[in-house]
Amino acid sequence: MSTPTARELLAQYEAALSALIDRGVIRTRNAVGDIGEAIAAATYGGKLEKNSNAGFDFLSPDGRRFQVKTRVIRPGYSQATIFKNWDFDVAVLIGLSREDYGIVWAREVDVVETRALARGGLRFNVTQGAKAGMDVTARLRDAYAKL
Repeated sequence: MSTPTARELLAQYEAALSALIDRGVIRTRNAVGDIGEAIAAATYGGKLEKNSNAGFDFLSPDGRRFQVKTRVIRPGYSQATIFKNWDFDVAVLIGLSREDYGIVWAREVDVVETRALARGGLRFNVTQGAKAGMDVTARLRDAYAKL
């Protein structure tokens, strides 16, 4: 079996993105962010907002505004996430495996604790979020398996 060329690998990548968009799993070619939003919205029964909404990604049926931040975890690297504002009630922070995009951890963090993690700014280290708030890993994994 021959090793695929760079062009062939990119064609496979494009085909995968297109298939995910066609299925409605992701909305843009930002697969990591979109998949996290889709998983979280499915978990909480929410409806995704338009991509242009900078404050939150979806509303839950009980009216809570959720902001989702998803990162592929790369051991040894410090990864930051940036919030555009604090116009949400709950953040869902998701860490994905770089090997298979499986959920390594997922946390539900209220906006007060999220702001504290950011230490007065709008940016914080994702690994801080891995221990914050409430563990919702199992719930998100269940929803992810159904997408």
